[in-house]
Amino acid sequence: MTRSIFSYNTNPMKSFPLPHESLTATGCANMKSYYNIDNAVNVIVVVRLPVNLLHAVKYALCLMFLFGMIVVRGQDTTCGYNCQTSTQLIASGVTSYQNGDSATALLYFNDAQKLLYTDDITPLAALLYSTRGDIYRERGLYKRALQDYAFSLIRRETYEAFAGRAWVWYILGDYDAAYRDFTSAMRLQPNNGVYSNLRGLILVAQGQYKRAVNEFGRAIRVDADQAEVYIFYKNHGDVYALMGNPTNALADYDSAIAENPYYIKAYLARAALAFAQKRYEDAQNDCLRVLQLEPNNVYALLNNGIILFHLGRVTESQASILQATSLDERFGPAFYWRGVLAFIQGDTAAAEASFNTTLQLEPSFATAYYDRGYLYIQEGKYAEAIRDFSQYLTVIPGSAASYYYRGLARFQQGRFNLALEDYTEAIRLAPSMDAAYINRSLTYEALKQPVKAANDLAKAKELPPFFKDAYVYNDTPFYLMARYEKLSQPSEPDLNIDLKAAQQWAASGQQYLDQQRYVLAIVDYTNALAINPRTLAAYMGRGSAYMSLGRTQDALGDYTRLLTLQPTNTAALQARGDAYAVLGDTRRAADDYLTYKAITGKLEPGMQDVINKAR
Repeated sequence: MTRSIFSYNTNPMKSFPLPHESLTATGCANMKSYYNIDNAVNVIVVVRLPVNLLHAVKYALCLMFLFGMIVVRGQDTTCGYNCQTSTQLIASGVTSYQNGDSATALLYFNDAQKLLYTDDITPLAALLYSTRGDIYRERGLYKRALQDYAFSLIRRETYEAFAGRAWVWYILGDYDAAYRDFTSAMRLQPNNGVYSNLRGLILVAQGQYKRAVNEFGRAIRVDADQAEVYIFYKNHGDVYALMGNPTNALADYDSAIAENPYYIKAYLARAALAFAQKRYEDAQNDCLRVLQLEPNNVYALLNNGIILFHLGRVTESQASILQATSLDERFGPAFYWRGVLAFIQGDTAAAEASFNTTLQLEPSFATAYYDRGYLYIQEGKYAEAIRDFSQYLTVIPGSAASYYYRGLARFQQGRFNLALEDYTEAIRLAPSMDAAYINRSLTYEALKQPVKAANDLAKAKELPPFFKDAYVYNDTPFYLMARYEKLSQPSEPDLNIDLKAAQQWAASGQQYLDQQRYVLAIVDYTNALAINPRTLAAYMGRGSAYMSLGRTQDALGDYTRLLTLQPTNTAALQARGDAYAVLGDTRRAADDYLTYKAITGKLEPGMQDVINKAR
C-alpha cells in the first residue's frame, strides 16, 4: 500500500481497552477515538462476544458504522474529506501569512485545527501548530505560542519549531530553556551558524562571556562563507570588548566591516571602542562613515556630537545633537546630551527641560537622574535633588558621588544625621574623597562633636582634590544602535535597515538573473542582503544563480537561510529539495518535497520519483 504523507511516523494500531459505556452513538464515537484515524485502513478490530442479543445488535451497528468510515477513508489512500479540507485551509493560511495578513491566516489555521484529529501526528499538523506559534509570537501572545510549539514538536521535531519556541523563552527571560531549544535546533540543523550565534546571545545575557566567545567563534567557523558571518564577527567583538580585550574586539569589528562594508552596527561598535580608548579621531571617522551610508542615523549623529564635545568643538557638537533630536523626538539619549551642553553653557532652564524630556521618554535613564539632581542642588531644590540621587542609587548603588551630593542636600535641609550617614558611605566607597571629609566635618560640628570634626578636617588636608570639576559627566555612555544582534524578531524594528535600497538591489539582481548574467546577479543580491539580511527574494534569487553556475552547496545555504526566516515558503522548499536531489541526498530532498505537498496538496513532476528512491 502506498504510504500517505499524513501517516508519517504514526502507529498503524493503538492498543486500547474496550469501552464500557452502552453502545449508543456516543459509545461508537468513543470507540473511534481509540484509533488513529489516519491509519484506519490498517486497524485490526478485536471484538468481544456480546452477552445478549440486544447488545449484539448494538455492537454490530457500531462496527458497521466504524467499518463504513474505514471504507470511505480507504477509498482515498492520501486522506479523507477532512484531511483534504485541512490541507486547503492550511495552504490558504500559509498564503495569507506570507502576504502579511496574519489575522486571516489565524482564521484559516483555527478552522483547519478543528478538522484535524487530536491524535494526528503528521507533518501537516506539525506545520499548522508551528506556523501558528510564529504568529502568536509575533503578536506577543507568548503563552499561546509556547502551547502551539509544544503541540508541533509532539507531532514532529523540526528545527523551526525548536527555534521559534527558543525565541519565546529568550524574550521571556528564561535563558536556560531558550538555550536548550536552540541546542535542539542545532541538533537537527548542525551546520547553521545562526543557532550558535543565538546561543551566544543567551550566554551574554547570563554574563557567561567566555562561553559566549566560543559560541560566536563556532558560528563564524560553521558559516564562514554565508551571508550572516559579518553579524557573528560583530557579536564576537562585542564580547571581547566586554571582557576588556580591545585588541581582539577591534580585529573582529574590522572583519565584520571587511565582510560587509555597509554594516552600520559594526562601524558604531568600532567607534565606541575607539572612543573608550580616547582615539577620538578614529571614532569620528567611523561615525562619519555611518552618516555617509545613512545621513539621518540618529545614533551616529549623537555619537559624533559626543566626540566633538570631547574635542572641545561645542558649537558643532550642539548642531549634531540637535539634528538627532529633530529627526527622532523620542530619542532620550540625545535630549540628555542637549541638557548636558545647556547646563555647561549656563542655561539651567533648558538643561532641566531636556533632562525632564529624557526621563519622560526613558524613565530608567540613570545618568539623567544624577545630572538633574546636581542641577537641583545648584538651584536650591534640595527635596528634588534628594529624590533624583536616591533614584540613581537604586540603579547604581555603589556611586560615592551620589551619596556625597545627597548628603549635601540633606545637610542644607538641616537633616544632619541622615547627611552624616551619606557622607560616611561616600567615604567608605571612595576613601580619597576630600570633599566628603570636609562636609562630614561640618556635619559633626552641627551635631556638637568637635573632636570628630577636627579629625575629618585634618584628613581632608592630606588628600588631593577629588572633584576636579564640580560637574561630573565622564561616566555617560557612548550610544550604539544595538549592542547585540537579535535575529528573527519582526516585532522589533531594525533602525539601520534601508528597506528601499535593499529592494532596489534585489530587483537589479533579478534583472541580471533573467538575462542569465549570473555573476552580476549574485553581486547585486549580496548587496541587498548586506543592507537587509531579511530580504527573502535575494536569498531565492542568489540561490538560483548559484544553481545555474553549478555551485549547489552555496545555493543550498541560501535556500536554508530563507526557510529559517520563512519555513512555509513553498518555492524555497521545492528549490532546496531539488538541490538536495542534485547532491544525491534523496532523504532530505524527500522531506522537503513531502512538506511542499503538505502545504500545496500536490507534487511537482519528478518529486515522486525522488520520494520513492528515498524509501
